[in-house]
Amino acid sequence: MYNLDQAFTDWRRQMRAAGIKAPVPLEELALHLRDEIERQTKSGLNEAEAFKAAAQKIGQARALQEEFKKIRKPTIMNMFSMKKFIHAIILAVFGFGCLCTWGLLGLAPTPLIRHLDLSLPAFTVLCISLRPVLMALPAVAAAYCLWVWCRKADRVPSWTGFFAAAMGALVMVTLPVMVAVYLPLLEAMNNLAGK
Repeated sequence: MYNLDQAFTDWRRQMRAAGIKAPVPLEELALHLRDEIERQTKSGLNEAEAFKAAAQKIGQARALQEEFKKIRKPTIMNMFSMKKFIHAIILAVFGFGCLCTWGLLGLAPTPLIRHLDLSLPAFTVLCISLRPVLMALPAVAAAYCLWVWCRKADRVPSWTGFFAAAMGALVMVTLPVMVAVYLPLLEAMNNLAGK
């Protein structure tokens, strides 16, 4: 007597050996196989003949694996393209943030400070002297992004590390700059209050 369950087990083993290991495609193929067996038995074939006919209709394991590779390949390529695109967005945001911070340092010597003939605090002077660093940081980030964009698709690093490094650097630079800009204003207000 023909054992249909054993035939299914053998068929699944062949599919796994051919590389179809993901549960979803394997289960979908098994459902199609069962439906086809049902159709074949209703047409008058016995279980063994119906299984053989259904398995032939669905296809050989190697051919099915090649078809799955064709379907999956564009999705993987899109994922790598998306990683490269996200790197570009992070670079743009980081560059804009550095530009804004650079511009913020230009506000430190305000007209009020010049009018009161006050000297800038030492910390503010130090931060202003380090302004070129604010343009070097986006250049380094851009060099990293070029390296990422030139890599093969399967070797593109995740964007999360770049995001963490870029935003961490931006925060570490912006916070002292905000203090450096605030100090002259505070000194001017204290000088006005003392007069």
